[in-house]
Amino acid sequence: MPVFDGQLMLRTTGNLTQNESSGPVLLKAGTTIKGLAVRVSVPACATAGADDTIWPKIYESVDNSTYSLLATYKDGATKCGLLGKDLIIPFAISSKRYIKVELVITATTASTAFGKVVVGIVLPVGYDWDRTTHFV
Repeated sequence: MPVFDGQLMLRTTGNLTQNESSGPVLLKAGTTIKGLAVRVSVPACATAGADDTIWPKIYESVDNSTYSLLATYKDGATKCGLLGKDLIIPFAISSKRYIKVELVITATTASTAFGKVVVGIVLPVGYDWDRTTHFV
C-alpha cells in the first residue's frame, strides 16, 4: 500500500459520520504529472451497517475558489463494513492545482460511523504511473 506523506494529508482525525469535504492541498507541477493518487483508508468499523457505502471524489481548482470534478473511485459507492478497506484513486494534473476530496456516504442507520478515515495524496504503487511528460 502507498505510504502517506504528512505534507500531503487531506484528512487525519475524527470519525466520519456524514458527507465531508477535505482539503485543499496545493500541488505545484511544472509539467503533467501522471503518478499521483488519493488513498482513502477506511478502518474496520463495527458501527458501519452492512449496506453503508463511501464514495470518494477528487476535485481540482486553479484558484481555490471554483472546483471541478477530476476523478472518482472506479467502483463508485463502496461497502467497507467490518473489514475496512483502502481505496486508491489515481489522477493526473497538468499544472499547479488545488486538490480536495469529497467523501460521500450512504448510511442505512442513524448511528453509522466509518471510524477514523484517513485521506492523503500518495504515489499509486502497484498502479499504472510514471514521471514522464504527457501531453493532453
